[in-house]
Amino acid sequence: MNTAIIIPFFGEKQMQLLVKTVLFLFLSTVLALLFSYWLGPWFMGWKQSQTSLVQVHALKAFKTGQQYELENNYSQAAHWYQKAARQGLAQAQIKLAHLYRDGQGISQNFAQAAQWLTKAALQGSVDAQRKLADMYYTGKGVIQNLPQAAQWYHKAAVQGQVDAQFKLGIMYREGKGIPQDLAQAAKWFKQAA
Repeated sequence: MNTAIIIPFFGEKQMQLLVKTVLFLFLSTVLALLFSYWLGPWFMGWKQSQTSLVQVHALKAFKTGQQYELENNYSQAAHWYQKAARQGLAQAQIKLAHLYRDGQGISQNFAQAAQWLTKAALQGSVDAQRKLADMYYTGKGVIQNLPQAAQWYHKAAVQGQVDAQFKLGIMYREGKGIPQDLAQAAKWFKQAA
């Protein structure tokens, strides 16, 4: 077959180069797919081991902070809790928030306490959700926001946090931040009992 008739703009050398390029691209794609199939699980395992290594370091820092806290060395406890908190450990974020709230080993700062509680609460920590709700209820460290307090109390209450259930019942009974609803108030008081 005469290729000059089918593709009149390509000479014999250009046609060979085109065929080689297409073949190279095809083989490169096949090799990339094969490598990702074979090496993908190894690579994912490596990434997971990296993640667990970070978690191990965070837990170690947290435990070091706990030890310093037991010794009443709050400045060192704050230092180690902060290391663990920055790595995303919710327990450390809560402990650091307590130190900021109480001004132990670190300058008292309610806004910082609220920021660390928010990080832990967003990870699903029931304790942090209830404490953050308290801050929104009282306006300590944050601008008082009763609807926001009710939302955080509700998140903790549905997970069984008794104080949050009771406080949510009060908010429903008094209509603070949420519409007054005596049936909902009774429901939450009953669950808290």
